[in-house]
Amino acid sequence: MDWKQYTSVVALAFSVVSFMLSYSLSSHSAVTSIRPVLVFEYTHEAGWSIRNVGSGPAMNVLVAGKAEGSDWLDPVRIPALQRDGRFPLAWIGHANIRTLGATYVDIADRPYSSVSTNDLSTTSAGNLLRAWPESEITAHWKMAAP
Repeated sequence: MDWKQYTSVVALAFSVVSFMLSYSLSSHSAVTSIRPVLVFEYTHEAGWSIRNVGSGPAMNVLVAGKAEGSDWLDPVRIPALQRDGRFPLAWIGHANIRTLGATYVDIADRPYSSVSTNDLSTTSAGNLLRAWPESEITAHWKMAAP
């Protein structure tokens, strides 16, 4: 192979790698531009709430609690949270709960989870909680404040 063919092969390889990198970054940007990120907050005045600090709406939101050494308990469905939206978790109020979790989807139906344990928060793609049958999920408006 002479230098012209070698140069052509290198240029083609560079173009393919460049295209793949550009496509990957573009796909990642498209997802993050609509990704919701839910965080749990506590104030002495209102107690526990959940807030969307992400870029897109969080839909089909389920909130659950977890005691140490147990599975996720008492899933409660709350309304969709718009960007910068906040929802008070009135049924939890000021309870001293160690772990809170939420599972939700973005507008493209991609699942995410947010977990807060001892005020350390994590978010990830996928459902880290568990799947519940609809019969075990309670609507927020059916919950009594403590």
